[in-house]
Amino acid sequence: MKCPECGSETRHSGTSTTLVGFGGPFTDASGSHEHDDNCLKRYYRCDNGHDWIESKRRTCNDRHGQPACEWVGKPSCQCHASPKVDAWTDAERYVVPKLTKYFL
Repeated sequence: MKCPECGSETRHSGTSTTLVGFGGPFTDASGSHEHDDNCLKRYYRCDNGHDWIESKRRTCNDRHGQPACEWVGKPSCQCHASPKVDAWTDAERYVVPKLTKYFL
């Protein structure tokens, strides 16, 4: 991923989420469920010291990560200026490898 300001390489320096009024997904007696629209943010820094934040718009997924309904979160929030993205810009760089070969 390249820095939007100078074009140099960037580093993902952390992830955070807001915790405003959401206790976790559940299904109630009527079969409906709640959606978590807390802001999920990634922080970046380039080799030249430029910092920025990217926030991902939430979707409704089941416990296996598959879509559970058509709900999507808000396109923006008050905790940062930029609009939310539907997928992390650097998602292909942060795929967690399967660790089973190390434990066999």
